[in-house]
Amino acid sequence: MQCSRWSELVESLVFHAELAHFACAPTEFRLLNNSAPIRIGYGLSENGETALETFLSALDIPPFGQTPLCKQINEVVEQISLIADDLRRSGQLACLVIASDGEATDGKLT
Repeated sequence: MQCSRWSELVESLVFHAELAHFACAPTEFRLLNNSAPIRIGYGLSENGETALETFLSALDIPPFGQTPLCKQINEVVEQISLIADDLRRSGQLACLVIASDGEATDGKLT
């Protein structure tokens, strides 16, 4: 059976995106290929399709170019830092899962 790292990653992402959608669990997916973050678990998007449909369509484009992983992680850390006190007060947690088909090309995390 032929299987690429990308196809394995897509299978995993589809599972987690569908879970977030059907459980109405707010989840943000960030594809590194010049795509805006896609937030699933919030209902319909502005154009009437679900964020899940938007995300699944985005997965049709295999990865290309650089892997700006450090930039993305730093942005997520900054976002979570801004709401950290509210999360603590309400007993909520933030979970960051990194699924990549390669290593960062924009430096090293510190």
